[in-house]
Formats: sequence, structure tokens, C-alpha cells
Amino acid sequence: MRARFAAVLFLVAGCVEASAEAPPGPPGVWTVEADGTAVHRQSGLRCPKLIDDIRRVAIETYDPSGHDVSCGYNSATVASTAYLTRGVGLDANFEQAKQSLMAGQAKRKPQLMSEHRVERAGLPWRQVTYALDGGAFGSDIWMTEIEGWTLKYRVTYPVQSAGDLAAILPALTETIQASAGATLKAARPTP
Repeated sequence: MRARFAAVLFLVAGCVEASAEAPPGPPGVWTVEADGTAVHRQSGLRCPKLIDDIRRVAIETYDPSGHDVSCGYNSATVASTAYLTRGVGLDANFEQAKQSLMAGQAKRKPQLMSEHRVERAGLPWRQVTYALDGGAFGSDIWMTEIEGWTLKYRVTYPVQSAGDLAAILPALTETIQASAGATLKAARPTP
């Protein structure tokens, strides 16, 4: 579904920031607030220009309905992308993401380091870590479900900066839970 993993992941400074005036994708998928925060209309996902010390470098729409979107963020050491996709299913999406990483990073010779399930921020996650470039870089996929949507993180970092994920992923998750999580939960039909 998403052959553009590598195109969304930015590892160097000087990445082009998404324009506040013209969000990508079909009209009506994203709106941009006065402070530059991009808001995904279907889910309520808010992608501010800054979350702590990580800067938004991209917003993307992968389908015309707006049910497959992402926000890319970079810190000084970590390139991360948060994807929100509706209706794919966690396990199928996780396997596809692993295959996409292997294909997209083939020149960097990815090696599987670990794969497990973990509970973080009150959510059950599937997580996999690969070593790239002979172990100089790590690349992780984190995936969970939020109210019928799949939330996925793809992060790449120099191996010596692996500890930086401990601050970045919780900050992203808090922002996503407070925006998309709350909006989608409020929209859920009551029994």
C-alpha cells in the first residue's frame, strides 16, 4: 500500500517543511490553523509544527479519501513518521510495513534485531527493530490501533541515539491520543 516509506523518511537537516498554505492531498483532507498546525479532518489528528524539540517536516496523504495520512517529524538525531490509516487491520499492516522496510532499505542491509508486543501509554503495541548499515543505525516500526484506525510510527536513528526514542515516541503518542484518539472516541456510536 505504501511504497513511499523512503520518500517520507528524512534523515538530513534542510528538509522542506510542509507548507501551511497548501496542505498536500485532495482538498478537504487537511486544514491548517493560524499557528501552522495541520489538522486531519477525518480523524482529528493534529500535527503541530513543533512537539517539544521535534519539528514537523512533512504531512502526507496517500489516498484520495484521506484515510491514509502521515506527519513526519525530525529531532536532532531521530527521523520519525506517524501514520494514521483506517480500516487496514493491525496484523496485516504490521507485516506489510516490515516487508516495505526490508524492500525500501535493501541497500542498507536491514537485519532483524527484535520483534515483540509491548504495552506503552495504555496501548498494546507491536514493535520491531532492524539494524541498518552494519548496525550504525536502527530503524523501528511501532504499531497499535486507536478507535478503528491503525497508528504506526516509523523511526530511524543513529544507534548511539536509540535512547532519544524514550522521549520522542511518548510525546508523539500524547499528541495523537489528545487529538485523534479523543475525536475518534467521541465519534464512536454509543451502544
